[in-house]
Amino acid sequence: PTPPVDPPTIPRNEPVVIPLRPTVDPPSVSPEPPETSPEADIEEPKEPESPTGTDISMKSGEGFSEADNEKLAKQTGNFFSDVFNGRVPLGNLFGRGAWSLLSLIMSLIAVLVSLLLILGAIFRRIYRNEDEDKEAYADSDADDEDEKRKKVSKVLKVATIVLGILTPIVWLILDDLTLPMVWINKWTLYVGIVFIVHIVFLIVYKARRHREDSDDEDETTYDNAIGA
Repeated sequence: PTPPVDPPTIPRNEPVVIPLRPTVDPPSVSPEPPETSPEADIEEPKEPESPTGTDISMKSGEGFSEADNEKLAKQTGNFFSDVFNGRVPLGNLFGRGAWSLLSLIMSLIAVLVSLLLILGAIFRRIYRNEDEDKEAYADSDADDEDEKRKKVSKVLKVATIVLGILTPIVWLILDDLTLPMVWINKWTLYVGIVFIVHIVFLIVYKARRHREDSDDEDETTYDNAIGA
């Protein structure tokens, strides 16, 4: 007899699984920065710009010529270096934005003259012999006349000293020393007026003083001749 034949098996309908795409994107991984050596973080120092490369508009004044502004731009701020190297322009009486070197010179001369007058008055008072003064002015008429001359001389001396001290004060009020320098600017005329008046008072005072000393010497010589 033939063996029994198994019936064919029918495969079952299995569900098909479709993979779903994830709705959340995976986190992005940023690339790591390259490692830098400590030497790369150190910046090289920048070289200072030379005075010739300075912007002219930063040091230029108002009312000066283009040549003057070029010299102003080359100034380094060192007083002696700028003066001796010819970096100080002449300027003019209408320029602003720079201080006057001529005003400085006039102020120094005025102060020096005033100091000499003050020191001279101090030494004259110290070394003056009061007994000789009393004998020299024994005559009442001569005494009155000499006293008047002395008062005028004192007024002239005080005025000269005051004007000498006033000259640098006017200069410091009008000029700004933080600016570049020129020989002449707008305020030089005003400082010059005070300085010229100071010199005029000094000349008049010295002339009167010289005449008084000459008169005193003549009187002393005359008295000695009579006494002999």
